[in-house]
Amino acid sequence: MRASRPDCSKANKTHLLVRHPCSCTTYFVCLTDPPIPMECPSGLQFNETIQACDFAINVMCKPDADCPPTS
Repeated sequence: MRASRPDCSKANKTHLLVRHPCSCTTYFVCLTDPPIPMECPSGLQFNETIQACDFAINVMCKPDADCPPTS
């Protein structure tokens, strides 16, 4: 995957979790350095708005354009 470290510059006191730029199911906890990678349970994607794993229909996630293709 493209980014080994997430962009935690968007993190603040109410939004400590940041989606992985190349994966809709992976996110980072930006509370420590380095940030901690986490994975959503099967069938769910990370929703930055609600800061939790959610059903894909609610997330509308698209990996960044410069991410490698997945098979």
